[in-house]
Amino acid sequence: MIYSEPTHKAAEIAQQVMEELTDESIAHNPQNFTIWFDHLSGRNPALMRFIDRAKEKGVEFSPERLQEIYTRFITSTDNNVDPVEWNQRIVDVAPKITTALGDIGDGI
Repeated sequence: MIYSEPTHKAAEIAQQVMEELTDESIAHNPQNFTIWFDHLSGRNPALMRFIDRAKEKGVEFSPERLQEIYTRFITSTDNNVDPVEWNQRIVDVAPKITTALGDIGDGI
C-alpha cells in the first residue's frame, strides 16, 4: 500500500489517529495505527463504514477484533494483485520449475 499524502496532511491524520486511539482506549501500536490511519484518511471506504457502524453500535475494539479488522481490511488489500499478472508470473516460472524437477530426477 502506498501512502501519497503530503507531509502536512499525513501529520494531521496521524494526530487524529493518536487522539481517536486514546479516546477508544486502543493500544497505540503499528497495526492499530494503520487501521485508524486508513479509516481517517478515507482511503478505504469499506473500513470507514465498518468502523463508523461499530462505533455507533458501541462495539468494543478488543485486540482480537482489531486483528480481525486488520486482516479483513488491511492485509486483504495489500494482497490484491491483478490475476492476469499472477497468471503471467506462473507462465514465466513454470518452465524453470519443470527443468529443475527434471534435473533432480536425473540425479536419482
